[in-house]
Amino acid sequence: MLPIAPIASGSMHGAIVPIAFQSITTTGVYQVTFSNIPQKYQDLFLVGYTRSASSGTTYPSAIYLNNTGVTGWSITGISGNGSSAFSGRNTQSGPTYGTIFTGAGASATSGIFTAYELHLLNYANTSTYKTSMLRAATDLNGSGLTEFDVGLWSNTSGINEIDIQHGTSFAIGSQFALYGIRTVGQ
Repeated sequence: MLPIAPIASGSMHGAIVPIAFQSITTTGVYQVTFSNIPQKYQDLFLVGYTRSASSGTTYPSAIYLNNTGVTGWSITGISGNGSSAFSGRNTQSGPTYGTIFTGAGASATSGIFTAYELHLLNYANTSTYKTSMLRAATDLNGSGLTEFDVGLWSNTSGINEIDIQHGTSFAIGSQFALYGIRTVGQ
């Protein structure tokens, strides 16, 4: 058996680099924006931990790219709530990521938030379409929802802005972190 060679300390293979972090500390915030995203990484990785300030046990959120009115999203997804499973495929016009994921609402048990992550592959390349993966989970103490979506944005623009929108407002304590994933040798 060959020994495993350690990665040299100067190598950054697959290193995840923090780009920006935002936390909701006041009421009335319905959109979080990451703009002027550096175009120097291989992929982007967005992590969110959100809850709605609106009544109801669940409430939808949406992710928008480049704040434009372009068309061309194709999404395939699966989800489940513990008793039923769902799947679907659709295309959407407008700037939305294509998936409006469902998160915890203000009427859910106190302290319950939705966790999600969005992986945008090859986001800065201006000669290819953009591929994405979204995973989200909301535990509502015995019920809830999990989902996984893959998407293709038929646009060659580099992604330089991500907006996370909520129909009314995010609850205090919601958090968002954006990371860049380095390519080999970067």
